[in-house]
Amino acid sequence: MLSLELIPDAQVLKDAKAVNFAQTAIARHANIQHQGRAADDWLQTVVLWTWRVKLHGFFETELFAKLREASESQAIDVFANNLRDLLMAAPAGDFTTMGLDPGLRTGTKAVILDSTGKLLKYFTIFPHAPQKQWQQSLKKLAEACESYQVKLISIGNGTASRETDNLINELKKRTA
Repeated sequence: MLSLELIPDAQVLKDAKAVNFAQTAIARHANIQHQGRAADDWLQTVVLWTWRVKLHGFFETELFAKLREASESQAIDVFANNLRDLLMAAPAGDFTTMGLDPGLRTGTKAVILDSTGKLLKYFTIFPHAPQKQWQQSLKKLAEACESYQVKLISIGNGTASRETDNLINELKKRTA
């Protein structure tokens, strides 16, 4: 278990009545000086207790809260960078991949990613109802596959996914 403590200087550990920088600053702020008066020792004790009982704990808590916040922020940044690298990795290994998001009314969205996951091209085709541009869609897909040497095709499982699977099966028959 890691334990931390705020210690202004080494004298605090040796002598319970030792004056440290923090106590000197408190005395200076309150204009308290040892001038040989009867209450001067009592005032020095008040300064000591002000530091030890009130301010030391407050400053220690504030300092460690800021350190904890900074370390949590840095940990989140490291996690985010690692996650970004993981999510942006090539989706299917070392292959150029076409991803299809099937749709009827809005069309089927297509993206082509290279082996590193970099976006190469995106476009929309409308092979299904209501547009029914089956042949034009096949031609556009075939051209894209040939231009970018697509090795894998991934189809989302949304609306019109079965119909899009039929489209890709026909594309495979034509290009085989």
